[in-house]
Amino acid sequence: MKKVTAFIGSAQKKATYEAVREFERNLKSYTDIEFEYVFLKDYRIEFCRGCKLCFNKGEELCPLRDDRDLVIEGMV
Repeated sequence: MKKVTAFIGSAQKKATYEAVREFERNLKSYTDIEFEYVFLKDYRIEFCRGCKLCFNKGEELCPLRDDRDLVIEGMV
């Protein structure tokens, strides 16, 4: 079975959410899939500070301590 994860950045469950639900219904009419919703509003994600530590020394040295890693784990 294939899995689809939809990342929704809107804070409200309105037009974007409904569009993704319609996409889910259409996709399920073609094949058997597992569909998961990830609402970014449920996570604490900060803006990049532009320090470039992640580029120069590796992502593990990023000074931000938000929920970025939790979201990335959900993609794997």
